[in-house]
Amino acid sequence: MNILLIGIDYFANRSSGDKNFWRHLLPMMAEKSNRVVVISFNYRTVRVETQPTTGHPIQIYNVSPSHVGIDLRPDPSTLGNREKCHSHFKSPPRSPVEYFLSFVRIRSLMRHVIAEQGITNVHCMDNFGPAMRLVQRWVSPIPLSVSAMGYYARGPFHDRYLQLCYQGVEAIVPFSSAHRQKLLDLGLSGRNLFTIPWGQDIGSIGEASTYGERESLKRDLKIPLNHKLILWTGFIQQIREKELYASLDIARDIIQLRDDVYFVFALKPECYHPRYQDFAASQIRIISTTNDVFLSLLRSADFLLSPITNTKSIATPPLSWIEAMAIGCPIATNKIPGVETVVLPGENGLVAESVDAIPDLLDAALLRKDNETMRKNARSHILTNYTISKSAIAYQELWQELQDRKLGNYNGT
Repeated sequence: MNILLIGIDYFANRSSGDKNFWRHLLPMMAEKSNRVVVISFNYRTVRVETQPTTGHPIQIYNVSPSHVGIDLRPDPSTLGNREKCHSHFKSPPRSPVEYFLSFVRIRSLMRHVIAEQGITNVHCMDNFGPAMRLVQRWVSPIPLSVSAMGYYARGPFHDRYLQLCYQGVEAIVPFSSAHRQKLLDLGLSGRNLFTIPWGQDIGSIGEASTYGERESLKRDLKIPLNHKLILWTGFIQQIREKELYASLDIARDIIQLRDDVYFVFALKPECYHPRYQDFAASQIRIISTTNDVFLSLLRSADFLLSPITNTKSIATPPLSWIEAMAIGCPIATNKIPGVETVVLPGENGLVAESVDAIPDLLDAALLRKDNETMRKNARSHILTNYTISKSAIAYQELWQELQDRKLGNYNGT
């Protein structure tokens, strides 16, 4: 199999986004003698580059997206990474039109890659709206698959929008069983739904953090010793400004209850805005992070605070949750569909009945003596269920099944 993947902000190096998952997964596919090619919408000035692997090098074509009207880039919230286009390229209501125009731009490139590289499968790492149906027509008879990271419940027309996007696509990949059930409820065929969760590259994340390491890192961060560090990060899947403000309220509530806790709000560089400093306080720090700094923060944190205010949505769950739990950092969140697949209440993390109930639940957890057990359970759950090797095998099987269907060799078992 030779795979062409199309996505937003795929880079050969680690960046602040969901494509870090694919950056670890695709080399594993290339090691299996698959040829892997990526078309990435971004603002890199390098037209073509390669990502080295132990198998076939991954060839990356960087293409700038098309825009409708005036492109307001850059603005203060995107100065952290001028190469990324995700934050404004996916902004409704213009995004469906911009997706369409962007695919018109890469149509000849797609044809060239498919012919030259002998592409057997095309996979979209992002949902490109109704343009998905256009792509399906252009790449036919090559099977098309698409990732469906989460269900965001964005208004009364969102369900119809998803039906329009996914109708006719050979394979849709929800990242949780709860999301798969929602897509079934929307009338999509179970034959075309393949649940494949995120996977974490344990080798890159390292061993679980220890108490001594956390204390040392807190010292480096100038956080008072013996203080519990609660980390928040954004903006990630389903974690947006509303969640930032809700988390700040939670922090203030807990600070009123205890003086041995410290909150760090770490925003991606492209999401940080200087006005957020207005919310800083003696036990609340708000920063813009690099990838290396964020990983250090994760390793020093006692909990990752991550409420979700839109309870009609379905959790992916966020990739940052998987990373945090792999290190041994439990998640503190609230109940929405999909959360239960990764955070087991009281066992490997905290799940409150509502956002308002998080402060009391987190305060009680900070008093407990068995949080080390919770940390071990968090890492164990990821090692068992959310490894990058499991994801790679699942995608390999998916793309092989699509090939078998095309060749008439699939028996439906």
